[in-house]
Formats: sequence, C-alpha cells, structure tokens
Amino acid sequence: MGDATTGYLAAWAAAGAVVATGLLHLLLTVARPRAFFTWTAGLVTVAPALLPFTADLALAAVFPAVGGTVTGLLSGTAYRVVPDRSGETR
Repeated sequence: MGDATTGYLAAWAAAGAVVATGLLHLLLTVARPRAFFTWTAGLVTVAPALLPFTADLALAAVFPAVGGTVTGLLSGTAYRVVPDRSGETR
C-alpha cells in the first residue's frame, strides 16, 4: 500500500487542498474568481508535476492526479456557490 513517501505525499496533498481553498476564498473579490482560480491552480499543479521527471517517473503521475482532483472539486464547488459577475449567461 505504498512506501515511505506515501504519508508524505498525502500530507502535502491535504495541505495543498487547504491552501487552495483559502486562495479560492481570497479570490471572491475579483471579477471572475472561478476562471482565475482554475488558471492559478493549474499552473501550481504543473510545476511540481514536472519536478519528478528528473528522478522518479511514477511520482510524476501522482502530482497531476492530486492537483487535478483538488482543482476540479474546488472549481465545481465554486461554480455552484460563487455568483458569476462577468455578465456571461450560463
């Protein structure tokens, strides 16, 4: 069920989810908070996903999976909670 880094990755994933939630709350003051959050979270997900390519390819698949899951869940929640102030119709 994993090795010594499994708990380490789980702890960082939990911390990242809390930070992403805080960022989403801070972005409620901008015009398009969902779009800005999705771009920011996507870029933050890509950065650590590229790092393991220097050493461990299996670890490189974990970071996009975790980042994509956190980004998708929080974006979906924001879509239902945050009002759309861009003037676009859904």
